[in-house]
Amino acid sequence: MLLFGVFGAIGVYEQGIEAMEQWHLFFEPTIVGTAAGMVEAAVASFVLVYAFAWLYNSFTR
Repeated sequence: MLLFGVFGAIGVYEQGIEAMEQWHLFFEPTIVGTAAGMVEAAVASFVLVYAFAWLYNSFTR
């Protein structure tokens, strides 16, 4: 996410930046948008990994 923010600020890899803007609600190639996108990705990753761990633990009992 950080690399996409930097690349978006300097105008490199525009197709990837457009895809990130479509997939992530808060991502923009600015400092605030990059930080918000990183927080959003961290929260989404935590929820998905927590759900996977819960499911794994429920099947291994």
